[in-house]
Amino acid sequence: GRLTSGAMYSMLLGKAEPTGGVTATSPNTSSNGQQVFAQIRNPVIVNETTMYGHQLKVLKSADIVFPAGTTPQYVGNSEGFYRDGANASSAFLDLDAKYRVNSALTIKSLANVTRGVGTTALDQGLTFARYGTGISYALNGLHEAPDSKYIGAGGNTPGLNPDGSGYKLVGRGASGIRTTDREHSLSLDAELKVDAGAFQSLEFGVRHADHKRITKRFAPAFGVPINATTPAGQIVPYPSDFGSGLGGGDWDNTGFTYTPGAVKDYIAANLRETTPEFERRVAAEIDMRERQSAFYLMQNFEADNWSGNLGVRYVRTQVNAELVTPVPSGACPKFGPGQAATPCAAYPGAINTASDGSSYLNGTVFNPLGGTVYYKTPTDRTFNNLLPSMNLRYEVRENVIARFGASRTIGRQNYNILGAAFGTPGCNASGCSVTGPNPTLRPLTADNVDAALAWYFAPRSLISVDVFQSKIDGYVKTGANRQNATVDLVDPRDNQVKSFFINTSSQQGARIRGIELAFERPLGAGFGMQSNVSRAKTQVEDGRPMVGASEWAANLGGYFENDKMSARLVYNYRGKYVAASTAPAPTANSQGNSLINGVLMPTAPVMAAGVSTLAFSLGYNLSKQLRLSFDATNLLNTARAQYRYSEEEQQKLDVSGRQFYLNLKYKF
Repeated sequence: GRLTSGAMYSMLLGKAEPTGGVTATSPNTSSNGQQVFAQIRNPVIVNETTMYGHQLKVLKSADIVFPAGTTPQYVGNSEGFYRDGANASSAFLDLDAKYRVNSALTIKSLANVTRGVGTTALDQGLTFARYGTGISYALNGLHEAPDSKYIGAGGNTPGLNPDGSGYKLVGRGASGIRTTDREHSLSLDAELKVDAGAFQSLEFGVRHADHKRITKRFAPAFGVPINATTPAGQIVPYPSDFGSGLGGGDWDNTGFTYTPGAVKDYIAANLRETTPEFERRVAAEIDMRERQSAFYLMQNFEADNWSGNLGVRYVRTQVNAELVTPVPSGACPKFGPGQAATPCAAYPGAINTASDGSSYLNGTVFNPLGGTVYYKTPTDRTFNNLLPSMNLRYEVRENVIARFGASRTIGRQNYNILGAAFGTPGCNASGCSVTGPNPTLRPLTADNVDAALAWYFAPRSLISVDVFQSKIDGYVKTGANRQNATVDLVDPRDNQVKSFFINTSSQQGARIRGIELAFERPLGAGFGMQSNVSRAKTQVEDGRPMVGASEWAANLGGYFENDKMSARLVYNYRGKYVAASTAPAPTANSQGNSLINGVLMPTAPVMAAGVSTLAFSLGYNLSKQLRLSFDATNLLNTARAQYRYSEEEQQKLDVSGRQFYLNLKYKF
């Protein structure tokens, strides 16, 4: 992983924290003993109309430079990380059985076990601070990389120059993670033929699933202070065509990294051998269990031109979470590696053998009051939902079918929200709060209505229109204080234990309305086409956009098929959508307002611009048992752009490249 980033915000505030911090306690810039502030020169300012309709001004380009004569100051960072031993595995085992009791009753069952594991043995890397006298930038079009260059910062090689410009090692990191998901499920389904007039058959069944997620993170201890040694080994410059797929933009792509071997050797030489228990990072752990139980009953019917079904499902969801909670400072002393640990009297469940922020340098005495100690608070919640459904099909005339559906469906919450750890506490004039989990989040439900009319005017041909609506209850929004929910933590300003309100995810209502048109037809000689276009309007109770929902989407595809081969070329368009809420984390506050240019408005989410993609697939039957296939995705190598407030405020541009797959499948 490579990163080069500017620090214009720090420069303008006169702050010199070498990893970008701009708090009151962050060190100030200093030139000849005086704090210095970067200045905005040669500004280009444009007007924008925000997504909320407000008129703002945007600084499209400028030189952010320190006054003449200023010695080199902090202007940005460069990072190089190597993720060693990253792998994932998944497996499942199904036992599927079917038993025909008699001509009227058939029973089916499915027993399933699944397991998925994701592991990174050690994500390790180095962070350098860059020193110079300024940065120049210019935002170009939304789908073009911006211009950027550093001023007075020297070349892209590690180390400081005699005048103070260049790079200085300021950070290092090494951590690993392992996440395991396991699920056991058992379902039993039955169909009873009744043949009582319009009532054809009755279906009923039960299902139970038990899912567990365990996330463990660890970080070895460093035995020497940073900068006690300097990295050695081969320096690797960025490739000469680095970022060439981003299009346009005269930006600095001349950074450097070390080889993976050099990074590994440097980190290994800086580590101190401890114990697995000491390397544990409790703050980032997730320990969740979710059990789902369901029973359903459905009646199928058919008479003349009518057919359909009517059913109901009862669902129970049980959520158990072990919430990582910090112990007030000093309440539970820690025990270092090799020390005999005793339980903490004030918090008997406290995990006082994990480092969690404690340093343990060679030749130093372990500080039992360093870092943070955590304990786990068990929470248990049970939710019951009744989910009715109805589906109707009516043959208006030959080859013209009308369909109508109404249902209530359920969606369960993200485990990372239900079982998240608490963040860093903070206090201001309004009180104290901390980001944290919300185990009380209930599953969201949606009341859905769908009506469609399809005309099958020829074999494998149709024209259809479909209108739909979903009314959602329990849509998650971030950044609301959970009512009456507090946790006792230490106020970092005065080191006193206080009650902190928990700032976390809450729930609200939302609605989706839309229409879809589809057309499909063979063209002859094995060729044909498929197409559809949809428009969906979304509305969230608090007025914020719904995450991940495009208003417009369309597909246009052509195909060729015969007994030996098949080929398909598909164009897809997806309109703009909210790529992420304004929150930097699932539990962080994104519901506040921002004061910009004197205008108070809702904080903007990150918007993804509309995007077009092209995919191709080809399959050929070498024999009855052997099939060769080729798939290609993202053939247009589309640049994906993100922005905030309006397209004048570009946030991100990335290109993931084309992907090709060659598969050989044998059936026996």
